Amino acid sequence: MLRRGRKRSGIRMAVCFAAALVWLLPFYWMIRSALMSMSQIFVYLPVFIPDAVRWENFPEALTRLPFLTYFRNTVFIVTFCVAGILISCSLSAYGLSRIQWKGRDLVFSILMASIMLPYFATIIPSFVMWTKLGLTNTFIPLILPCLFPCPCAAYRCWTDCWGKR
Repeated sequence: MLRRGRKRSGIRMAVCFAAALVWLLPFYWMIRSALMSMSQIFVYLPVFIPDAVRWENFPEALTRLPFLTYFRNTVFIVTFCVAGILISCSLSAYGLSRIQWKGRDLVFSILMASIMLPYFATIIPSFVMWTKLGLTNTFIPLILPCLFPCPCAAYRCWTDCWGKR
């Protein structure tokens, strides 16, 4: 009995180790690429260990573009989005789960249906709306949807700020 348990434990550890390698490979590939020159990155057969490590890639990446401006903008947007989602979704979740009121089930059904509406079906009407309001090229279209207690607002805020799925 003890031998069988050790064998299963060994198999589990091997599977976990293999899964860890699969999950860590993209991270290793990113670090490896960051330490290589452009000519080394774009070769026909990839190299797993760079020939010459280029540490100067990191200062160059921080100085070539206005990194601090991008970082400040990201922190500003994320701060307001997280605060808005936490406040609005907490209040609406409490109102939908703990307080009995007429039309609660209808409102809940509408909120759940809005999750099922794909983001790509609303991106063009959203852009047209923000353009007609004159708010394109501002932070308002990124922050304002996060202030409303809609389950799709958190998803839309995430996709607007951090990339599409």
